[in-house]
Amino acid sequence: MSPAPAPRTPARRVRAAWVAWLCVCFGLASFSGCARRRRAKAEVPGPLVKRVDVEGVEEFEKKEFLEYLNLRPSRGLGTSNRHYYLPGLEAVDTERIQRLYASHGHYHVQVHRFEVEVRRADKPMHRRRARVDIDLSEGPGTTVRKRQFEWRGSPTGGITQTEVEALAKLDEGAKFTVPVINEATQAMREALRGAGYPEAEVSREAWIDQEKGHADLRFQIEPGPRAK
Repeated sequence: MSPAPAPRTPARRVRAAWVAWLCVCFGLASFSGCARRRRAKAEVPGPLVKRVDVEGVEEFEKKEFLEYLNLRPSRGLGTSNRHYYLPGLEAVDTERIQRLYASHGHYHVQVHRFEVEVRRADKPMHRRRARVDIDLSEGPGTTVRKRQFEWRGSPTGGITQTEVEALAKLDEGAKFTVPVINEATQAMREALRGAGYPEAEVSREAWIDQEKGHADLRFQIEPGPRAK
């Protein structure tokens, strides 16, 4: 005869209950994770954008250009890197392209083609894929015709007006872009503040002739009092 099993002590009963509880929890977690994955596949908003072909873009690197669009290629597995096609995004991104080029002095950009091809259209939504095709002409850019510095007070030491104005880096004939003007404005402001003018302010204005392709710039510079 086999020996009778040893009676279950309170400690053994606690361990057995603990193991059983863990098994239930892991089982539920696994089931919940699978359910979430199935739900995520079923709830994607549209076909996944896998490829975007662009023609006519010279002002920007392709990667930089695509960062401005909703319809850009999906990369990797993270949800932040997945981009989906929804009807109407072509028009939204066309407007984004026009605003992007306008900020870089191209006011006559034309988007000739913005087409989206949905593949596997007979499959469930989470298995569909979208391919985007964009063709545009950038048109002429804009150059700086003249620039003007309007000083409201002068620095009394630490830095000269000439040194501040040299930071603008926007000579006549230079390419006009809003980012470059913003960088120049910030550089002049920071130079004055670094030279001991904590209240220094620099603002800028631009008058743009889109038809002739030139811009006139004016920087207003107010150093303020020098710190003692």
